[in-house]
Amino acid sequence: MLYNLLRERSITQQDPLKLHYNIHDKKWKQLILANVEFPKNSRSSGVTCLDVDHTFNSYLISGSLDSSLMIYDLESLQVLAEFERGKAHALAITDAQWFPFDSNIFVTASRDMLVKLWDSNSLKSVINWKMNASVYMTAIPANHSSPLLVAVGMEGHTIRMCDLKSGASTHTLRGHSGSVHTLQWSPHHSYMLASGSSDGYIKYWDIRKASPVLKSLTYSNFENLKSHTGSVKGLSFSSDGLWMVSVGQDNVIRLWDGYNGTYTGVQASWSYGRIYTNVRPVITHSADTSSPKVYLPNNKHIQEFDLMTLDKGQSYFGHYGAVSCIALDRSRTSLYSVSINNLRYRVVQIKKYCNGLDRIMFQIMGVDYHHNAEKSLKKLQCYHQIQSKV
Repeated sequence: MLYNLLRERSITQQDPLKLHYNIHDKKWKQLILANVEFPKNSRSSGVTCLDVDHTFNSYLISGSLDSSLMIYDLESLQVLAEFERGKAHALAITDAQWFPFDSNIFVTASRDMLVKLWDSNSLKSVINWKMNASVYMTAIPANHSSPLLVAVGMEGHTIRMCDLKSGASTHTLRGHSGSVHTLQWSPHHSYMLASGSSDGYIKYWDIRKASPVLKSLTYSNFENLKSHTGSVKGLSFSSDGLWMVSVGQDNVIRLWDGYNGTYTGVQASWSYGRIYTNVRPVITHSADTSSPKVYLPNNKHIQEFDLMTLDKGQSYFGHYGAVSCIALDRSRTSLYSVSINNLRYRVVQIKKYCNGLDRIMFQIMGVDYHHNAEKSLKKLQCYHQIQSKV
């Protein structure tokens, strides 16, 4: 297949960008379940959050309902670090995220009303922010020009801003009438934040203003209509900031204009079953594919949607329990999904794309992981030492 694409490019002088899109489109179409699994945590009562680091794309962090926290190496599929019950947080961990520009830092949030900033080198929390209510989700800016603020959504109708530089909780955003379940910074506007609440509304905020609410999103011009008829459980911007996807407890997924929040009229149905965690829709990078895809938990499988039309694509099975969350690994063109029973590793096996096209995939057919956890941990520590000297 790769040779046919290269031959077509050499004959017809095909646009290099089109070739790039063709390759990545075919990769995502061939997404299948890999024959490997992460080490199972028999003590865990259910994973609530997953995130892949954005620096190396080599480390996966997961938080659980029983307050345990684990960091995996994605090359060896071994556990690099484990915090048992009560070590990282006293109650259920609701969110865990790597800092977008440095794998030396990750943030966790919990129902114990604490948000913690961690040093992944020493595996110790360096800043603890005490909230006045249980925390549902945090958001870290992915834009280099955005302020270094962690937005915290929680019970009590408010959003707190935590400054990474000073370690202080700077100010509070008020405007929702229900608990704030989900948050996302805009990739395009440095100071714009989107939030979703149990009151059914999605709101755009400009954190610089005294009256920060820019707009309350509605899917119709009729009065008293909200963003969703049920609680808003998750939202995500596309990587270019042009579009935003939201999912609600009304079992509807909707597409919005990422700039001004206008409803596009595009929606689809989905089913999450028993929702005990918030959802962060996974959207493939806009620079990788001609038609970005959205991946969502759908009971015991993962459902693919086309971003622009929200037409349903492939369904990915493999879990015996309800899928609770998904994480994207852009470098490997892969997904990581988790259910209440175990953790599965989803990876592209491209039979005709070997011979160095995806070196990170090692041996495509055998999935030959020849690095062990100790080497990976040393690599991470060496990187942090170099960064500290710069």
